[in-house]
Amino acid sequence: MRSFQTLRLAAAVSVSLTGLAALTTSAGAADLAMPSLGAAPAVQADEQPVEWGSGWYLRGDVGGGTLSTPDFNSNLNVSSKHTFSSGIGFGYKVNDWMRLDTTLDYHWGGQAKGSVSGLNCPLNMAPPATSTTCSGMQTQDRKVFNWLVNGYADLGTWSGLTPYIGVGVGLSHQTVAGSINYYDNGPTGTGIPKQYVYTDTLGVMHNWDRTDARKGITNFAWSVMGGVAIDVSAHTKLDIGLKYLNMGHISYLDSVTGVTRSKAFTTKAVHVGMRYMID
Repeated sequence: MRSFQTLRLAAAVSVSLTGLAALTTSAGAADLAMPSLGAAPAVQADEQPVEWGSGWYLRGDVGGGTLSTPDFNSNLNVSSKHTFSSGIGFGYKVNDWMRLDTTLDYHWGGQAKGSVSGLNCPLNMAPPATSTTCSGMQTQDRKVFNWLVNGYADLGTWSGLTPYIGVGVGLSHQTVAGSINYYDNGPTGTGIPKQYVYTDTLGVMHNWDRTDARKGITNFAWSVMGGVAIDVSAHTKLDIGLKYLNMGHISYLDSVTGVTRSKAFTTKAVHVGMRYMID
């Protein structure tokens, strides 16, 4: 009986030692897998979103000023030197001191009028002219598109006002359209009648209208400008400025003297517009 109890006690001790060994082994393995308490895991910084649209803006302008344009010939003088313009564009604000944009403007104005003489009467004048020599009144209109790339220096902001200066370079495309109203000088020996009032014995006026359209001319253009931007809202600025625009030289043949002339075609204008920041 004592031997059986001894055997049971030995078996129990053996099982206990085996469990303790297994527990120790598991604990050791767990210790190897756990990070050291002295080394904290690395914390990754949060990624900041990139604001791609910040700094871009749209703009629109209207303007008016004076035009410096050559007379078309000795008789055809510029009768109105007022010019007007409208334009659109988009740009990018690089920082608080620098901006870049591109603009497309349309200019009109500067009509020329004058009398011309010594013209051959049109063959299809109706009724037929009583002489081969006609005089006439001629008008010319010039229309211009200007595409410019501009750079600006903003000079600081005070109480919502930001003065700036800038320069631009690009291309100017001009077209000329006009008309001549002919009138018959009358039979030989009768003298030259007043414009548009000459009539023959039947009381019929001899005149004929012709419309001319000339091919466009493309020149290098440049400008200098300055002004002030006024904060209207967080996204909108009112832009008021002065602009000098040189649209290139125009060369043409004086139809009266036969001399080739060349002169710069320029404008000096006041511009008012709006800029809208896209954020």
